[in-house]
Order: sequence, then structure tokens, then C-alpha cells
Amino acid sequence: MFSRNFRVSLIEDNIVWGDKHANLAQLKRNMQNVPEDTDLVVLPELFTTGFIFDRDQAMELAERNIDETMNLIHQLADEYQCAIAGSFLAHTAGHLL
Repeated sequence: MFSRNFRVSLIEDNIVWGDKHANLAQLKRNMQNVPEDTDLVVLPELFTTGFIFDRDQAMELAERNIDETMNLIHQLADEYQCAIAGSFLAHTAGHLL
């Protein structure tokens, strides 16, 4: 039987409201401080933008699952050999998800 501790790291951050690029840059810096034996990194809810209540602004900031945020998450997961969980504003066919 295989037994191993599962290590989770939580990233608490001061989200820059509505500034996806600043928040993604912060994430890159924060990942440098995650312990090497981490299996899962958990990010704040809507970590790229914070909660956006204006629908037009939310649609402007939302992206598809194959765009900048997911590309960075995949890159960081590969680089740090861990899973990363978090939520961000996404859209498909003009609908916010």
C-alpha cells in the first residue's frame, strides 16, 4: 500500500481589483515561495481580477480557458511540479462562467 502525506499550500494575496496582469505577476512571485514538496497550491477566488460587479467590465476581463491565465497556470504547474486550484473570470459564447 502506498502512503504519503499530501501537502497543500495556500496563497493569500492582496488582489489588485480589475488588474489581471498585476495579479498574474504577483502569482509568479508568490510561487517562488511555495515549499518544494507542495502537491497542491490553492489560490484566492477570482485571483486574477477580484469580484467585478459591472457586467461590461467583467466581460472585458473574462477570458477563455485557453488564454493567458490558463497558459500561465499550466506553465507554473509544470515548473513547480504541483497542481494549482483557483478561479478566474471566464466566458464562452458571450456568457460569463
